[in-house]
Amino acid sequence: MRETVREEVARQLATSGRSVSQECPAGWSRHGDTCYLIPPRLASWPVAHHVCATLDSRARLASVHPDSRRFVESLVESFGAARGVWIGLARSQNIHEWVWSDGTPLDLARWEPGQPNNGDRERCAHHGWPGSSRTGWHDNRCDTELNLLCQLSIAQ
Repeated sequence: MRETVREEVARQLATSGRSVSQECPAGWSRHGDTCYLIPPRLASWPVAHHVCATLDSRARLASVHPDSRRFVESLVESFGAARGVWIGLARSQNIHEWVWSDGTPLDLARWEPGQPNNGDRERCAHHGWPGSSRTGWHDNRCDTELNLLCQLSIAQ
């Protein structure tokens, strides 16, 4: 059976140990080997994880790192930062430690001045602030319904 050129390239890359990059699903925005999407719905932080996973089983709430910060900020701004979007950052059992839900290290902090303030059991983080032009991170109650930012790695 004759291989297509794409199949041949994929086979050769697979046997050479290099990866073959995939495309983002329709409607997602690509930055490097990661796709991002802000679905047009509101959800609490725990439900937001489920929403991302229902869009694609590999998707989760976004982790923001130095290499993706500007892209994410631009994406949130183009969506409408005044709405606020959940990101995958939450307070650990240690009240002073914040961790990404995908286990990647917290190597960037974009907190707005005075944040996180731990007010009213605020254990989850979002980007932007509903009703304002502020675009940094804020802690909030996890049961608050906001938009969400999903990410999907397409690196193989």
